[in-house]
Amino acid sequence: MTTGTDVAVVTVRTTASAVVATLDDGKVNALGLEHVHGLRAALTTATEHELPLVLAGRPGVLSAGFELALVEADDDEDFRHLLVETELLCLDLLTAPVPVVVACTGHAVAAGVLLLLCADHRVGTTGDHLVGFTEVRLGMVLPDFALTLARARLDPRAFVRATVLGEALAPGAAVDAGFLDVVADDPVAAAEAAAADLAALVGPALATTRRLAHAPTVDTLLRQSLLAPDRQP
Repeated sequence: MTTGTDVAVVTVRTTASAVVATLDDGKVNALGLEHVHGLRAALTTATEHELPLVLAGRPGVLSAGFELALVEADDDEDFRHLLVETELLCLDLLTAPVPVVVACTGHAVAAGVLLLLCADHRVGTTGDHLVGFTEVRLGMVLPDFALTLARARLDPRAFVRATVLGEALAPGAAVDAGFLDVVADDPVAAAEAAAADLAALVGPALATTRRLAHAPTVDTLLRQSLLAPDRQP
């Protein structure tokens, strides 16, 4: 039996084998504090229930990046706060004791890609969708933590093209680059099926191995963090 609760723009439902968090703001899921806080709350729920977390987007888009109003604001304090909260979300996803699966339901660009790079299993969708960091092509510098995640998860041959050159890739090419693991006609159903299989693995062995596997990336993220004393303004 499925139960449902709403956390702002993130809808969370719990099934017998997963906690499913769906991003849907009715637009392009441009990440703001509501989205980030909703996803962190969903991960807390998954951890408490000892179930895999499935993150999904609305039809056609996982996320188109950060809220443009915050990116372009004259006062960058709000955007800095969003970056810090996003860093914390990434750290939470990497250090969680449960598996994380993402259903990439369409476009995933700029900050939306971060969700893919923090997941254990990523299911893309067929169709004319793009995946990748587009910051440089928009005249923006990729944050340190985005580069660290990309370096940890992408095929080394694709790293420069995906970050420095800002290439956005079709789903098949995104699999080859390391943004996605598989592509399916129904990515949400495929992600939930994968989570059901992974649910049997939840326990101390998975939690410890996951922590050890991500430890080098987490250590680097913590050293680079905007929360670090030597990186405060």
